[in-house]
Order: sequence, then C-alpha cells, then structure tokens
Amino acid sequence: MSILHSLIFFGAPRSEIDSNDLNDRINLERAKIYFSHTKISLLSLFLGLIIGVVLLDFFEVSWTLITLWSLALSTLGIVLFRYEQHVHALTLTPQNVGILIAKRLGISFGIALVWGLFIPLMPESSKLAYTLSYIAMSTFVHIGFLSFSLIPMQFCINFLGVLLPFEATLVSEYFKTDDPFFAILAAIFMLCEGVLFLKALVNAKTAVRVIVLNEKLKDEILASAEAKKRIEYLAYHDHLTGVWNRRYIENFIDALRKERHTFGIILLDMNYFKEINDTYGHAFGDELLIGFVQTMQPALPKSACLGRLGGDEFIVVLRECHSYTVLEETMLTLKALLKKVYTINAVEITSSTSVGAALYPIDANDVEALIRLADERMYADKHKDHRIFNP
Repeated sequence: MSILHSLIFFGAPRSEIDSNDLNDRINLERAKIYFSHTKISLLSLFLGLIIGVVLLDFFEVSWTLITLWSLALSTLGIVLFRYEQHVHALTLTPQNVGILIAKRLGISFGIALVWGLFIPLMPESSKLAYTLSYIAMSTFVHIGFLSFSLIPMQFCINFLGVLLPFEATLVSEYFKTDDPFFAILAAIFMLCEGVLFLKALVNAKTAVRVIVLNEKLKDEILASAEAKKRIEYLAYHDHLTGVWNRRYIENFIDALRKERHTFGIILLDMNYFKEINDTYGHAFGDELLIGFVQTMQPALPKSACLGRLGGDEFIVVLRECHSYTVLEETMLTLKALLKKVYTINAVEITSSTSVGAALYPIDANDVEALIRLADERMYADKHKDHRIFNP
C-alpha cells in the first residue's frame, strides 16, 4: 500500500511536509481536485472520439472497424462516468483514497490504450495519416497533462497507453519501408512527450506546494483561534479547577448590582488546607481542591455562580436569593456536604469547610464591602473548633 501511495502521490515536496497527518490531508486534497475533473475527462474523451471518427472516415477506414473502436471508447467512457459517480458518493479517507485513484488510473489506461489503437487503423505508409495521428495523439496526452497536474501518474498512464501502439506502429512502418520519416516522427513524439512529462512533474510540485501552504495556513489559523479561545478562557476561569476566577466574579457581582438584583454570596474556605499541602505536597492539595469543587457543583442551584478567589478560598454567588433564610439554608447545606472523606492516591483525608455569607443590598451596597463582610463571618466560623486534620 505504501508503494502504491508513493507512485500515485508522486511529486509532493517531502521536505515541506513535516507530519503524517499533514501528508494525509494534502493527499486527500489532491484526490478531491483530481476527482473533480470528471466533466473535463469525459469531454476530452468524446471530442477525441469525434476527431478520430472524422479522420478514420477521411482515410476511408472500414466503418465496421470505426464502429468497434467507437463502441470500445464509448463503453469505457460510460464506465469512467459511473465510477466517478460512485467515488463522489463516498467519503474520501487516507485509507481508501489510494485504491480509489488506482482503479481510476486503471480505467484511464484502458481508455488511452484503445485511443492508441486509432493508429493501426490508419492506412499503412501514409505520412499524412501518421502526421495527423501524431497531432491527435499529442492532443489527447496534453489534455491529460492539463487536467491532472496534481497526479502525474495520470499523465504517465495517458502517455503510456497511447505511446505503446503508436510507437510500435511507427517502428514497424520504418522497418517495412526504410523511410526515416517514421523514425523521425517516433523520435519527435518520444522527445516531446518526455519534455512534457518533466513539465508535468514541475507543475505537480508547484500545485502541491500551493496545497501544502494552504493546509499549513489553515493549521496556523486554527492554532491562533484555539490560542485566542484559551486566552479568553483563562482570563475568566481558574486554571486548576475550571470554575470562574476573581475577575469574573467581581464583574458578575457588579453587573447584578447595576441591575438592582437582590443576591447573596457565600465564602468557603477549606480548613487546614495549608497543613495538608505541607504534609502531602502541592500536587495532592491540587487534587483535593478539584475534588472539593466536584463535590460542591452538583448541589448548587443552576443560577448560582461558583468561583475561586485564590488558594483554598471559593465564593458562591446566589443570583436568586432574596432572604437570609434561603442564604442560610444553602450555606448550611454546603457546609454539611463538604464535611467528607476524600481519597487521593490511596490516602484518606477528612476535611471540613468554614463558611460566611452576606446579602446584598441589606448587608452592604458595594462589592468590596460585601465580600469583606462575608470574609469576616467566614473567619469567625473558622475560629470555632474544627480540629479534624490529624497528620
């Protein structure tokens, strides 16, 4: 499969493709463009068919042979059309794209070979017939060159299929007649198509390089968008727990004040968190804070806003809180819920939480005063007997 892919997707500037993922995406893009040339392929085929029939009739070739040749090309044209319809109904993937193109190339080789049989049908030793045939053959190959620069193998298939019968006929004529015209025409055909093949490789590299640049640009735009999104996220979220940070909470409370909402805040502080950190390490403490948040979040009302002010201090803003009764019920529920055993790395820690609350605008009219009052009440709660941690 790797050899098949290498042959089909020959011409890519490998030095500019720095990952397998990028290589797959480039090959898929090449394949999409390649399979988008169905109309051009069929148009060139049937235009060539008409030109061939006119030339064969001009040189008075039997209509039986003309008909058989035309039917063979027409049949292959229909096969090509049906196959490309089938491909367009599929989703191209790195796994199937090589096989799909290989089958397409097989059909193309059959078409080129039948097209090349146009030459043996011409009158023997007719220089005019072979000259016109050369023009017709070259036109067919050139159309492949123009239409399939992203897949140089297509050009090779067109060239090889046409070349075999054409060159064989010219060489045969040369040995029959000993006329250098046929040898010269064969050499010209080989030379011209050889130069064209080299040009096809250059075009392929240029076309693929454009795709590479486009894909890399997409990556940069995506990375930039993700970075911007990440910066915006970190601007208002706590990087460890994922809850809102102090900046967002202050803005949120300020917005509620401007809307003249009555709301409550609850400050929560994990007891003896410093001792836990000192005993088990900061990584352990981080896991404990994450577990603390995960325990609390499901118990909060949907309209509540949970944030981390710093360290082990958290705040809950209750948007729809209009009385001390609701505020106290929520505060006591959280206090009871957060008195639990956490198991981290096979270590069990029993922890409790100090809480303090305040109600706006009854307790204070500005954000700083409201948080300060809730903080004082929380520390008053902390000064009670909470000796649970025993390292």
